[in-house]
Amino acid sequence: MNHVFLLKSFLSGQEGLAFLLNRSIHTDLTHRIGVRCRLGSLSKSQTAAYIDHRLRCAGAAEKLFEPEAKSIIHDYSGGVPRQINNIATACLINAASKNLQTVNELLVNEAMTEFKLI
Repeated sequence: MNHVFLLKSFLSGQEGLAFLLNRSIHTDLTHRIGVRCRLGSLSKSQTAAYIDHRLRCAGAAEKLFEPEAKSIIHDYSGGVPRQINNIATACLINAASKNLQTVNELLVNEAMTEFKLI
């Protein structure tokens, strides 16, 4: 063994994981966590940039979402990336079902209601 650490692990999760790790039964584990990082909520401008980035990564045009649509997605999601993804996906499905080329504010509201995201 020669004092070499044999196991390195990476914990990743939602807010519930931090709450769970704060329980006294997990004290030994939490004392062994060397680095902690928390991804906070995104601002409106960061949300818009995040949507554009995800679209570029998928090979789509950045102009699929109108600026007002990105703004309301931020309002609904609270800037949480996972929620942004869910809402944007629902919007794209809704737009495709209606043969629309762009997502506007009205379409976001319809998708939120139709997919029961609110």
